[in-house]
Amino acid sequence: MSAMPETSEFVLASAFERLVSEQHPIVLVRDVVQADASLNPKLLQLWRELHDGGWLSLGTEAMRAEAMPELARMGEASGRSLLSVPFAFTSLVLAPLVEATPNLADEFLTEPLEAGPVSGRIDLDSSAGPLLFDYVGPRAGYYQLAKSGPAIVLRRYLAASQPVDGLDAGVPVLAFAASDVRNAAERRLDAQAKDVVQLLHPFFVFQYGHLLGAAAAALDSAIAYAKERRQFGRAIGEFQAVKHELANAWVALDNARYAINALAQADGAQALQRLLGITDRLVAAGTKLATRVTVQIHGAIGFAWEHDAHLYLKRVYKTSAQMTHIAGQLIAICLNEDSMNCK
Repeated sequence: MSAMPETSEFVLASAFERLVSEQHPIVLVRDVVQADASLNPKLLQLWRELHDGGWLSLGTEAMRAEAMPELARMGEASGRSLLSVPFAFTSLVLAPLVEATPNLADEFLTEPLEAGPVSGRIDLDSSAGPLLFDYVGPRAGYYQLAKSGPAIVLRRYLAASQPVDGLDAGVPVLAFAASDVRNAAERRLDAQAKDVVQLLHPFFVFQYGHLLGAAAAALDSAIAYAKERRQFGRAIGEFQAVKHELANAWVALDNARYAINALAQADGAQALQRLLGITDRLVAAGTKLATRVTVQIHGAIGFAWEHDAHLYLKRVYKTSAQMTHIAGQLIAICLNEDSMNCK
């Protein structure tokens, strides 16, 4: 699977891919946080360029319709580079909320979105569990889009502890306790279930594209390695067992791409709800398969910390778990509430 073609049909995606590939090489994934727990200055510079280029406004009313057909490809570009800043939440969730909610930026956000990365999570049910955020610095804002009774709320947390290693090797996590939830600043939003479904549509498309891009980059490396590595006098890619594994992974990712494209074209909350579960299953299964195969094809070196294979695998497993959780929540609130809310 090669990188997306640079054609006039995908002007935004091509420009975004150039920016991310140039400013966020894979090496940055291994050095997100400095010794003093501050964010890598190169990531802060990338964030400023994302703002200056208007990328942090993709989810706003003025940009949404234009950007929507290209979001999957933009997500793929971010996945291939293993983008380590929470671009999707900021641009496609928080920015449109700020646009739709008077004074939210002035009275609730810790600082303007362009000042630096903010971290966010989406919790649309009341199930108990660890409250973990991707770490983006000690002074950054940490926001939770949540459902509190019948209301949709935005909660703000301030970092009060040091980050720890998470499943994703490139993104440390910050844990908040139950007392932090009780003390969190909260703003009730003028939104219902149907509004949240529509709000998160671009977010899902981009994030599933991100998963696909990470898995495709991993599989590309496995295919290249299978052509170079020789055993018993032949390239290992010539052996049927290896060839079948690579082909199965390629087909799984192709199926995932078709599903993401269908999801991007979903018209209305009911169509989105119907396609969401299908897309989530195909993307999760395909991307996990491709990254597992990548590690296996590389043999012993594929399990080494120095190799990039585990970076792709861990990003896919972490992000797919998050997306499956959010998708399940979204489908559940549509099923459990008045069906009119999700039409």
